[in-house]
Order: sequence, then C-alpha cells, then structure tokens
Amino acid sequence: MKIETNQRLYHYGSFAALSFALIWALIYPFFTTMDMPDLEIFLRVGSGISWNEYFYSPWVTPFFSFLTIVPYEIAGMIVGVINVLCLWYAIEVFKGNKIILFLSYALFHMIAYGQIDGIYTAGMALMYVSLQRNHRVGAVIGWLLLLIRWNFGGPIGLGLLWMYGENRTKRDVLIAVIAFGILSLFIWGLWPIDFLNRLDDLLGGAAYNLSLWYLTGPLILVLWIPVLASRTQDPRWWVATWFLTAPYFNIHMFVHLLVFPVGLVGLIPQINFITSYIRGRYLAIPVLMQILPFWVYVESLRRSWETNRLRDLWLRWQVQRSATSP
Repeated sequence: MKIETNQRLYHYGSFAALSFALIWALIYPFFTTMDMPDLEIFLRVGSGISWNEYFYSPWVTPFFSFLTIVPYEIAGMIVGVINVLCLWYAIEVFKGNKIILFLSYALFHMIAYGQIDGIYTAGMALMYVSLQRNHRVGAVIGWLLLLIRWNFGGPIGLGLLWMYGENRTKRDVLIAVIAFGILSLFIWGLWPIDFLNRLDDLLGGAAYNLSLWYLTGPLILVLWIPVLASRTQDPRWWVATWFLTAPYFNIHMFVHLLVFPVGLVGLIPQINFITSYIRGRYLAIPVLMQILPFWVYVESLRRSWETNRLRDLWLRWQVQRSATSP
C-alpha cells in the first residue's frame, strides 16, 4: 500500500514538474529582460551572418534558418518547448527521475540561454533504443542528432555502437554516418578544420567551463580504462566518464546525465539556484559540480565489479602475471 502511494505521488509530482518546465519554456522568452546568448548565436548562423561562436555540427543549421523567419520570442519558445519534449522522451527511455530533471537548474539554464541540449539527448535515447532493436535507420538518425554536439556525440555514439546491436547493424550504422559526414564536407565545406582552428576560443571560456581538465590535463583520461576494459552495457557510465574527462562542458549539459537514474546526488547542481542570486551567475566550481558524475562513475564501477566483468579481467591478469614470472 505504501509503495503504491509513493508511486502515485511520484507520478503526480512528475506531471507537475514536466508541466512547470513546459510553461517555463513557453513564457520565458516573452518575459525575460536578459538576452538568450546561445539562441542569438544560432540565429546569426541561420541568417548566414557569422559562424565565429558556433561549435556544433552544420546539419542542424536549416532548423536555425527556419527560426530566423519568426519573431525572436517565438524562436526562443520553439527551442525551449522542443528541448523539454525531447528530454521527456529521453527520460522515458533511460528511466531517470523526472522531478529532479524537470526542476533542475541545468534545464532552466538551458532554456534561459536558448541551448539545444535536449535535442541531442533525445538522439542518444533514439540511438540506444534503435540499436537494441537492430533498427538501422533509427540508429543513424539518433547518432546524427547526437553528433550535433560532436565532441559529446562522437564518444557516446561509439560507446553505444560498441555495447549494443548485431555486428551487421553496427557496420551499417557506422558506414552510413561516415558517409553522411563526408557528404557534409561537400555541402558545408571543411567545417571540422574550421572548428578546430577556433577551439581555443571555446576552451578559453574558463569561467563557464566546469571541466577538471584544467586541473589534471590529459591524465584524467585514465578513467576510461575500466569503462573500456569491462565492456559493461551501461551508457550511464559512459556519459559520467565523459563529464569527468571532457576538456569543456557547461552547467546546462548536466541534462545528459539527469535523464539516467542518479539518485538524490542529482540535486547537487541545484546549488546554483542559490549562488546565481548571490553572485548574479552560476557557481563555476568544477570540483563541486563533478560530484554528480563522479558518484555515477564510482557506482557503475562497483556494479561492474560485482557482476564479475572487471573482477574476471583482474584475476585473468594475475594468472598471466604469475605464469610469466620467474
């Protein structure tokens, strides 16, 4: 009886949180007195004015071109609502806590800045579901959506391709995405080289960068070793490891992780609701913000050990070491 009551309360709370997020996305662009900086970048790209601050894949630019034909506030509303609906789909797939996600600082920050993280989070969910069903078209579309943010979609998409799907499905999806990438060079020119030439501009925004890379450098990449060695089918582990090792990420990108079950530790980024009022901006303290992905990483590592994947690798290495020692 108590379990049923808790489930009913969670259902009502989830509906209320989703409704609030949708209402926020609908009204924010019309009532804010602040700019939506990322939306303005997207609109400049869609208008063909400037690509200087644009660090995403070019195949989403037709959507930005469409946004330029509607009023600024309507464009912000469209982007916000699409993001919320995409995150709704993703969290239905990955079974995260809807109340934490839809009332998170990361989501409200994403809407306020006009970001599009929800779209490629939905791409991650679509690719995940499609590979499990060996649905090639869905997997390709999902990966291309995920690759809108190529520095996130590249490693996460490869991880999903490694973990799920039959070998023929993996091969066909990889070939199709590579072929589309080559085609994009003929349509939009050598855009990867252009982005790499401007990468210092992105990484230079240290005040908005919550990455540990500035503290550790490439040494942090050793965290990928257990993930790759175990081959555990745990996309949450891949996403958490990306957050711990990426040279750059911003607060709104936490929505990628909050679509997964993360427990109450998912409330940690909420501290920015308080600090944004105190300091007029969110709290850019990488170590504090990294508690969430670090907890998910450790939890996934523990599960992998308990399911004997990493333990078997360790014992096998010990046996080989004993056999080769004099």
